[in-house]
Amino acid sequence: MRDRGAGEATAQIVGPAGSVVGIDPAPDMIRVAQQTPASRSSPARFRLGVIECLPFDAESVDVVLASLVLHHLPPDVRRAGLHEVYRVLRPGGRLVLVDFDRRSQVSPYLNEAGFAPVATRGRRRMLSFFVGFKPQTGSMGRGPQVS
Repeated sequence: MRDRGAGEATAQIVGPAGSVVGIDPAPDMIRVAQQTPASRSSPARFRLGVIECLPFDAESVDVVLASLVLHHLPPDVRRAGLHEVYRVLRPGGRLVLVDFDRRSQVSPYLNEAGFAPVATRGRRRMLSFFVGFKPQTGSMGRGPQVS
């Protein structure tokens, strides 16, 4: 079995009509992503960016996948980043989040940003998996709060 990069795997999921953009704040990581053999043959693109200021229009994204991001961020940036993800998601869009959550601290941030319902999809070793939806009725404002 050949090792596929995340960009290639995600691009296969969205199909030819979809698009995939990988964001990272580190230029070196963007270069690494672009230089992998899988990325060279993938339609996925990679851009410099940070979660608290995403380079997308409001309500223009169907799915955001955030993998091992939040635990690196201080609380204020974590909060701002999740609000920014909410901003770029279309109503009915979803956030899929994988991160460390040893003290059950992720869900309150997701709820505060407006994601409802937030479902924990399980844990594997030290990682937790979350899916949060932007409500269909939401339009640029914060969605309903879930406790």
